[in-house]
Amino acid sequence: MKRFTVKILLLLLTLVLCLPLLAGCSGKNGKTLLEIEGVKLSVNTYELLLSRMKGALARSEGLAIDKEGFWTNIVDSDNTTYEQYLRESILENAKTYAIGVYLHDKVYGLTLPKETLNAIDAELAEYVDYDGDGSKTAFNQVLSEFGVNYDILRATYVMEAKIDALKVHLYGKDADKIADNVKDEYCRENYVRFKQVFLASYYYVCETDANGDDIYYTENSLGNKIVCYDKENGKTKTDKDGNVVKDKDGYEVYFTEDGKIAYDKKNGNTAFVFDKDGQPIVGDYSKEELAEIKKEANTILDKIPAGEYDAFEIFMEQRGEDEDAQTYENGYYLYNDPANYASYPYLESIVEALGDMEVGETALVESDYGYHVVMKYPVDKGAYADKDNKDWFEGFTAGLIEDMFMKLCKEHMDKVTVDEDILATVPPMKEIGKNYYY
Repeated sequence: MKRFTVKILLLLLTLVLCLPLLAGCSGKNGKTLLEIEGVKLSVNTYELLLSRMKGALARSEGLAIDKEGFWTNIVDSDNTTYEQYLRESILENAKTYAIGVYLHDKVYGLTLPKETLNAIDAELAEYVDYDGDGSKTAFNQVLSEFGVNYDILRATYVMEAKIDALKVHLYGKDADKIADNVKDEYCRENYVRFKQVFLASYYYVCETDANGDDIYYTENSLGNKIVCYDKENGKTKTDKDGNVVKDKDGYEVYFTEDGKIAYDKKNGNTAFVFDKDGQPIVGDYSKEELAEIKKEANTILDKIPAGEYDAFEIFMEQRGEDEDAQTYENGYYLYNDPANYASYPYLESIVEALGDMEVGETALVESDYGYHVVMKYPVDKGAYADKDNKDWFEGFTAGLIEDMFMKLCKEHMDKVTVDEDILATVPPMKEIGKNYYY
């Protein structure tokens, strides 16, 4: 029996920004890089944000950030390098830090509670104890790799706490201040929903009997695996002594007319063969078999009229090999950006295809796993709140709040001034430390 499991990849790309290098600091909080209505953000904070991003990239598989020439690689048609793209992106994010503090302090007149400040100081005290061996001077030496010192790091944490408090004030702790119609609009604009008839290009090797047929098993009341016979269509037979043939567990064996064992394929399940590492052994179809599978996928595609969901789901039930379809009866909801699934090419291809489709349309997507006949379904009202969809919307609330916050910041972006001379003093990415902790 062939199987296919959709692996959930919910990637929320959240930039967590902080402060830059100690070298070049001027005064307690560093030189001012950008400002809005008297709220300042230092060049050191910007460098810290860069160091955080570098740490995140260092953790990403397949990105050799220490390799010569990585930062000068071109990332788009405008000949933008990784270095340029990240510096510009994080500069924009740094602006939202300043705008957030400006809104918190001056527009909404909010004040951080003392317990929040105490929590920040307690966290920093732990850093001093563990990373600086109890010495703030030693801890500053650690932080210098990221362009900051203790005071600048604390100032950054306070900024972040103010932004968090502002978001709670505006949107509620769990987005409970945001109207349902706004949530639904965000869901429709940022998620796609689909179901699929999946035809695998591989198969799992299963246990077979002496005739080479897959053995179908079930479990008894003790949880033991026993052979599942087709008693309705099969018949028992006797041996030379006139005794009914039984298996090793003492159960009567049922046979087909041609003498093969009759298995109950409806109620039983095949058992995979595993390798020494406990992984199921996979077999590959021949080129001829793959051609037939692809032909079948195209036939299914041609037989499903646009918008005929019932017809599509009949094919899913009768021919589809995606076992997760039974778990996710509402289908799959994915964030509508192929780049989110770069590490999962089959999902990337599906999301890309869905982006060019109208609701009700079908398409064939090929992947390393096989052939996916996908149909685009409408995004249900309140889908994000349906408990049956919870696996797909774990990051929904955070994404919604961040989206609304960024739109709010955009309204004030033209008020932010940037000192280009100070900006030019920031070291290149290859010289900035990889920040994993601060």
